[in-house]
Amino acid sequence: MSGVEIHLGSGTYPGYRADHLFDVATVAVASPELARGDPPLGQPADLAHHVLLHDDAMDLVAHGRAWQKWLEGRGRS
Repeated sequence: MSGVEIHLGSGTYPGYRADHLFDVATVAVASPELARGDPPLGQPADLAHHVLLHDDAMDLVAHGRAWQKWLEGRGRS
């Protein structure tokens, strides 16, 4: 039996051929009210004062560190 599957992940699947289809872009999304909130959200470092929600699927690509990698990509850690 043969078939095709599309997975979000590292691309390492023993016993299977994996072809890279596209890169993943991580984008932070927030309510406009956060910019005026208390404390305000104006730069990546301000995220330390807020609850961070995420999609577990992003942890697959970031090896459990999706927010940390996003912050590092903006010069913060």
